[in-house]
Amino acid sequence: MSRRVASAAVAAMVLACGLALGASPALAGSTRPAAGTPVGASATLLIHTVPRIRGVRVFLDGSAYQTDSQGFVAIPTTSGGHRIHILRPLSHPPGTTVRFSRWLDGIALADRRISISPGTNVQQAGFAVSHPITVRFADSRGGPVALSNVTRLTIDSSLGERFTFSPAAPPRSLAVDRIVRDPAGLVPLAIRYSVRDVIIDGANVVYGGSQNFFVRRSRAWTVKILLFPLQIKVQDALFGFPIGSAVRLTLPNGSGRIVPLGTDHAVTLTGLPRATYQLVAKGPGFGLASPSTLSKPQVAQLLLLSWVDVLAVLTFAALFLVGLPVLGGRIVRRQGGIRLPVWHVGRSRELPAAPEPGAVTEQPADSTPVPGSATEEPAATASRPSTAASEDEAVTEVFAAISETPPAAPPESRPVSPWVKRTTWPTWKGGKV
Repeated sequence: MSRRVASAAVAAMVLACGLALGASPALAGSTRPAAGTPVGASATLLIHTVPRIRGVRVFLDGSAYQTDSQGFVAIPTTSGGHRIHILRPLSHPPGTTVRFSRWLDGIALADRRISISPGTNVQQAGFAVSHPITVRFADSRGGPVALSNVTRLTIDSSLGERFTFSPAAPPRSLAVDRIVRDPAGLVPLAIRYSVRDVIIDGANVVYGGSQNFFVRRSRAWTVKILLFPLQIKVQDALFGFPIGSAVRLTLPNGSGRIVPLGTDHAVTLTGLPRATYQLVAKGPGFGLASPSTLSKPQVAQLLLLSWVDVLAVLTFAALFLVGLPVLGGRIVRRQGGIRLPVWHVGRSRELPAAPEPGAVTEQPADSTPVPGSATEEPAATASRPSTAASEDEAVTEVFAAISETPPAAPPESRPVSPWVKRTTWPTWKGGKV
């Protein structure tokens, strides 16, 4: 029978607490008794903790009381002024911290004086609760990532706080919520934490603010990070065959490492952070640097200028500079300078020097002059010039005639505007280059 009476009393107190909060949520806010309030009348002080915390110690005029598992405690007393002191519980889960935050009337003093009216007086006490956190990391496929690979982690709270720490040494505890007041009384408002960055090898491997968490006891945060595979292939720069023995990989933080290649001159690197890398092939020759931006599974093709390529380039240059004139002809020389290269097919021949204007050609003493000609040809001619030599002379005369012909003057009948600049045509002349 006594248990039923006790249960009914507890239910009545909870109901009275709700009615009192709805009617007047700050009954114990005054430090002085209201005018006309009787002093010494029978009264009850009902204290409710927000959130519900067991074992909170309440001292009223030196008498100690504790809250139950629902966070309630009913203290019999009398109306009038009293002194109250509230303390956090002596025992709580490992790593959890409990700190007094505020009373219903907004006063944040744990030790204060209150005024109690006759009857039931309801008061609320808010506490800030913090729990330790555990952070884990997983790749895009859900595979675990070692904490030692992560340099640092930065999170922001909805209260504007920022925490930067190593995953191996997180903060001792983070606040679960903050106590605010609404028309019904004190309520806990959960604090949201968002991941700003996760640094691996100098690169941020998360999208800032895309992952949010709340602090709960014995619950770990699993942060998904951006890690991708990178396949590297090395081939010859000119001929394209596989080549190379290793690749130098420069990380975003400036450090580098040498990655050996497999038998097929390729290698696949897994678990690389999302970043831009500098890749240089190593092998018999000169490796060409190539940047690679990794934002998804990717294949990087590297080029190596091998000694075979160097030999091929030198051979081609030698054939072009030396073999082509030998196979195609020679450079025609003239007295007074070197003309532009003229390629000939057949036997090379030096052209005779052109006589100056007005000069008289001397005839050999044993030659017989031909009547009617100013210049005598030799009487005895062994053979006529070859067909190729005749063609060379014809080509030379045509170019000489073109170079000596001045450009035609513009017609005088056409008016020339003073604003138009007269065009000067180039004149082609033989001789020195």
